[in-house]
Amino acid sequence: MAYLLIALSAFLIGFSGALMPGPLLGLTIDIGLKKGPLGGLFLALGHAILDLVILILLLLGLKDFMTKPIVAATIGIVGGCVLFYMGYDMFMKAYKNKVSMNSTHYESVDSHWGALMIKGATISISNPYYALWWSSIGLALIISASSLGNLGIAMFYIGHIAADLIWLGFVGFAMYKSQKVMSQKVYRGIIFGIGSFVALFGIYFFVSGINFWI
Repeated sequence: MAYLLIALSAFLIGFSGALMPGPLLGLTIDIGLKKGPLGGLFLALGHAILDLVILILLLLGLKDFMTKPIVAATIGIVGGCVLFYMGYDMFMKAYKNKVSMNSTHYESVDSHWGALMIKGATISISNPYYALWWSSIGLALIISASSLGNLGIAMFYIGHIAADLIWLGFVGFAMYKSQKVMSQKVYRGIIFGIGSFVALFGIYFFVSGINFWI
């Protein structure tokens, strides 16, 4: 049960980054419209491979250091604050109807799957939010998952990338079929719900970090 909870938490928090309008989502919409129904899925695969590399590097060089109680507590507090702010920002933007499925224009890219995967990875690593996420929220989740051993970490990764694969794959397919598959109202509702969950999860991480200090 604990492994499923790790995967579910990673899955839902993964949606917090996948759902919000940004470079990767904008590119996915553009590729879906121009290159076919699988464009978003290949972009997400490139992003997932980059995530795996980052995860391995963190485990090889930082895991032991990051699992020290004082470090874990600090990460929990910082990650919790970032998570709460991100969730609150999503919640308020949805509440004020300031989220939109409209994308900015991106130049067309080669439709070959390899080119799309490289594009998905490069546009992700060039986004400052990506590094911020892994250095705070991502590390906090890894520390939590590592308490269950390697299988816990694997479940975290599976849950995390599943959010990107499902969402970006769907967006690419939906844009290919019709720009009206998902209404603005439905998209707003999804942002509202995920934002609420992320904010609550941020409070949990913050309180856990404070308890370590106490």
